[in-house]
Amino acid sequence: MPTPVHVEILDRTYTLRVDEDNAERTRRVADKVDGRMRAFQRQHPEQAKLTTAIITALALAEDLHAEREKREARADALDGDLRTLTRALKDALDGNAPADAAQAAEASSSPDGAST
Repeated sequence: MPTPVHVEILDRTYTLRVDEDNAERTRRVADKVDGRMRAFQRQHPEQAKLTTAIITALALAEDLHAEREKREARADALDGDLRTLTRALKDALDGNAPADAAQAAEASSSPDGAST
C-alpha cells in the first residue's frame, strides 16, 4: 500500500507516495540526488536550480548506463564461459574430450579468464 515519504532536495521538500517496503530506499536515493545536486551547485554556483537538476539527471543517467553496460559485458563473458564448458562437458561425455578440455574449463572458471 502506498505510503507518503517526505524527502528534501536542494532545500525543497517533496512528498512521494511509494510502497512502504521502498520508503527507506527512496530516502537513500533522494539523499544521493540531493548530494549530487549540491556538489554541482558548489562547483557552479552561478547555475540555476533547473540547470543543476538537468545536469545531475544526465550524470545519474550516464552512471546508470555505464553500470548496465558493465553488467551486460559480464553476462556476455559468463555466456561464453558456459558455452565453452558445455562443449567440453559434451565432448567428455561423448568420449571425444580434447586433451585441452580440462585446461579450457579451468581457464574459463578463473576470474580473469587466464589459466592458472
